[in-house]
Amino acid sequence: MIEINFNRFFFLLFIVFSSKQILIYNEETIVLLCFIAFIYSFYSQFSDSIRDMLDERNLLLEKSLQNFLDLEETFLTELYQEHKKRIKDKDFLLWLSSKLVTFLKEINDAHEKNLEIKNYNLTYNKLQSSARSQNILQEKLQTTIALSFRKAVLEEYQNNATNKLKSTILKQALQLA
Repeated sequence: MIEINFNRFFFLLFIVFSSKQILIYNEETIVLLCFIAFIYSFYSQFSDSIRDMLDERNLLLEKSLQNFLDLEETFLTELYQEHKKRIKDKDFLLWLSSKLVTFLKEINDAHEKNLEIKNYNLTYNKLQSSARSQNILQEKLQTTIALSFRKAVLEEYQNNATNKLKSTILKQALQLA
């Protein structure tokens, strides 16, 4: 097999085009040829060092990216664990709040029943006290009326001179008493 050397091929092609005046030399062409020669010489001289520098840069970027991905994975794992903990805390707080509401309702109901019982007992005691006072006052009133009636009857008895009338009044007084 014939191995083609591209450098020689392009050089020969350049000479042929120049001799046949296919390639015309003016300012733009000369600048272009100089630029191509510069790029070729720069590439041939520094390609290995540039490749090594870019490979090192690539490795550094890969390590940095892998480090970032590892940190991100750690952060997301911790964030997920914290999220699960917060959900458990939220569920516990909801359960606790429902228990507290139930407990407070029970305390409120017991307090209301206790107040009703106290109110009932207080009203019952006051009514009993009032009934006793009323009974005592009725007895005193009856006693006072009876004494007043007897006194009035006795005064009437003493004021009236007739015995017949006195015996009638005395019988009425005895019947009433």
